[in-house]
Amino acid sequence: YDNDIALMELDNPVTLSHSIWPICLPETTHDFPVGKSVWITGWGKLREEV
Repeated sequence: YDNDIALMELDNPVTLSHSIWPICLPETTHDFPVGKSVWITGWGKLREEV
């Protein structure tokens, strides 16, 4: 699909803009409780030709 999001680790810094902005990720040691409710959000088409 167009406009999917990817997670990348870069070797060099990038210039932030209105279309390039970092997201916050938890520490690798963060303990996610089993059975805890979470929110997942996004935007865009769920399938082609919609």
